[in-house]
Amino acid sequence: MVDNNELNWFPGHMAKSLKKIKEVTRFIDFWFEIVDARAPVSTQAAGVYSVFKNKPCILVLNRYDLANKSETDRWANYFSEKYMYVLKVNSKKNINLDFLNSINLGNKKKFRAMVAGVPNVGKSSFINSICHLKKLKVENRAGVTRDLSWISFKNLEICDTPGILPTKLHFPSSKYISYLGLIKSEILDLEDLSLNLMSDLYKIKRNEAVEKLSDFARANGLVSKGGTLDLERASNLFIKKFRMGNLGRISLEVLD
Repeated sequence: MVDNNELNWFPGHMAKSLKKIKEVTRFIDFWFEIVDARAPVSTQAAGVYSVFKNKPCILVLNRYDLANKSETDRWANYFSEKYMYVLKVNSKKNINLDFLNSINLGNKKKFRAMVAGVPNVGKSSFINSICHLKKLKVENRAGVTRDLSWISFKNLEICDTPGILPTKLHFPSSKYISYLGLIKSEILDLEDLSLNLMSDLYKIKRNEAVEKLSDFARANGLVSKGGTLDLERASNLFIKKFRMGNLGRISLEVLD
């Protein structure tokens, strides 16, 4: 369930990773905070803020291509006063490093940076894209990166870090994090999650979402032997379509 509840998922490897990150931060010039553009507040890297403290930060609104464009532009403008620089990116495409010329870090010509964020937000993909390489392991599930990985490209030495969540996720952040697949699916009830997602996306009540999920199952031929609708497979497919952008460019969080 991800209704008005807190979500607690902070496995032991996150605590170990946080310690490793802290040991390295004194060597970096700045860090990249990767967030999902569809929920840029709920996916902030709050779990590492205490470690980076006053280090300059570049905010990366990742998966920009999956979010509502005008809404993401508004978020970028909102965050521009709070960060050294704001990038809007699709990290599956190569990213130009020219933006480094726009930041003020003294007279340095070479930079050392870290990339941090919640699990599965696209940190490794961002590094591969910024370095125009495919060296770091990338999978569409939370918890793949478990150690620090360094890579050099042109005038940038950059470090990938494991995903770190806050020790507690409060509602509605817990809901958005779950919708976006940024925690392990094994700890979630995916049918319940899909019904909540439908309710939020289409502004409908729970009973209407149940009917809509049934219609979705029929439309996609998800019927078990004997003619029973396979709502489990329908839930998985609906969530997958949302996460991949097949339902359109959708922003979960909007500025008032």
